[in-house]
Amino acid sequence: MKSNLLLMLVCPMLLVSCSREASDSASIYPRFTGTAPWTIAGIRPGLSLDDVKKLKGEPARAFGNPPLEFAWDLRSPPGTLTVRVDSSGRVKAVFGNSLSAGDRVLVGASASDDEVKAILGAGESHKMKSAGSFVLPTPSKQFGTEHYYQNGDATFRVIVMKDQGLTGIVAEQK
Repeated sequence: MKSNLLLMLVCPMLLVSCSREASDSASIYPRFTGTAPWTIAGIRPGLSLDDVKKLKGEPARAFGNPPLEFAWDLRSPPGTLTVRVDSSGRVKAVFGNSLSAGDRVLVGASASDDEVKAILGAGESHKMKSAGSFVLPTPSKQFGTEHYYQNGDATFRVIVMKDQGLTGIVAEQK
């Protein structure tokens, strides 16, 4: 009888002491501590347009006269990769929705703000709001955060909207 009473008292305490919050983003999303350079779909500022074409093939679209922006439709990860080049053909900016280091995808489309901060750190953050698209204004406002990170000679801006998660990443040469 006494042993049953002891078990009834001790077991709940053991369970409580072993519990962990499911929302503990640091344990769910381990912090990236590697040294591989960050890229967007394998591309980072400083590459030549020819190098990008060797990696991604011919672009699906080109913009400008002469073309200074080029876009590729990606299958894995799905989305669009856009690069902006300078007059010498060097990549000045990369736009996409997935951030990698080496072969490892760090964060991708729809990642939450907590996930981005847990994996990449807080960075320098700025709150933002959007009142709709450029085509159709919408009555509701969307709120989000832009997180800025330095990686080598590039600045990465990770855009996370409150209701959509990660919506884009921009890498620009300093």
